[in-house]
Amino acid sequence: MSFADLLSSDFWKSYTGEAAEWSVVRRGFESHRWDVIADSYQDFVRSTSYGETVKRVVSILQAKGVLGPDKTVLDVASGPGTFALLMAPMVSRVTCIDISPAMIKELEAELKKRRLTNVRSICQDWFTYESEEDFDLVFCGMSPILDDLRALDLMLKRSRRYLALLYWAGPYENDLFLRLYREATGEELRWFSANAVALFNYLYGLGYLPEISFFKQTWELELPIEEEVSYLLWCLSFYKEPSPLDAQIAHRLVQEKASEKGLIKDVTRTKLAFIFLDKKAD
Repeated sequence: MSFADLLSSDFWKSYTGEAAEWSVVRRGFESHRWDVIADSYQDFVRSTSYGETVKRVVSILQAKGVLGPDKTVLDVASGPGTFALLMAPMVSRVTCIDISPAMIKELEAELKKRRLTNVRSICQDWFTYESEEDFDLVFCGMSPILDDLRALDLMLKRSRRYLALLYWAGPYENDLFLRLYREATGEELRWFSANAVALFNYLYGLGYLPEISFFKQTWELELPIEEEVSYLLWCLSFYKEPSPLDAQIAHRLVQEKASEKGLIKDVTRTKLAFIFLDKKAD
């Protein structure tokens, strides 16, 4: 491999292509895994520093003039509207697409509550979305579909000018989950994500001039024992289908760390990266 290879989009597509077929990645594309956490996802956003990162990303887009009364936005893998609900009051129209019916249901309930009428929701797999409509901004935040660069190609096709992505830029470090994974599989966790750096290099290899910035994250939650166990088993489900024995292991690990009030402090440390692309930049 030469330095020139690292500047080639073909190299990065090859690099991520094989891993994109790993079961851990493909499971992230399955709607039922996201249905499970749909009703609690926004609580996580509000209760951790990730919520501040969400606001910061939207503020960056606003400062760049990407969000305005004449702009249209496509939010890919929108979930319950984590970003779309903040962008909608600033733009002409937002279209949200997500594979999870439960996530879309949460989004629609929040739209009704906030009386937002300029947001359209679509429950569909991004890879089968066939609309020919273009958007000023195509946005995707923290979705595992970014592990498959074919998803990024489709986003570029639908973007009239701007593309914005928020994704992992380092391992997801959670001591309880790492212990559960080790005991449940007998192995150390092998982290895989296409990683925002790979996304950046792929876009650069295509001839674009993307910008990238990084955010350190520490997410702290205090959860009841059963909620923490459910969360850990949900994380494990991306690597293997949890068994009754796995559930027993998770209960033991959580109870060992629980306070007298039956609460567990869950701490996750990671890095995220925000990629912004103006397709017309020189």
